[in-house]
Amino acid sequence: MNYVKGRAGEYELMRIYEQRGYSVYRCAGSHSLVDVIAIPSNNGGKSGFLPVLIQAKRNCKPAKKELEQFRALNVLAKKVIAVRKDREGWKEEIIE
Repeated sequence: MNYVKGRAGEYELMRIYEQRGYSVYRCAGSHSLVDVIAIPSNNGGKSGFLPVLIQAKRNCKPAKKELEQFRALNVLAKKVIAVRKDREGWKEEIIE
């Protein structure tokens, strides 16, 4: 059940980023630190030109070790932790 809810949440997050003008890709079955990759349109728009690496969670924040590993990713991209709590929607936090 957790996998199904998690996958549904990732697709919901993908739709949000598509509406913001990104091309969006899901890292299916990877069990990696990155669940969704969002690449901005050619003109950059409000979002700028950097891709966004997204770690999606449902009802909880990532574990401390997982957060440290995500923060340590050495990539030229925005890193976002997106947490969806039931009945509250998505809350996104940029990780630096």
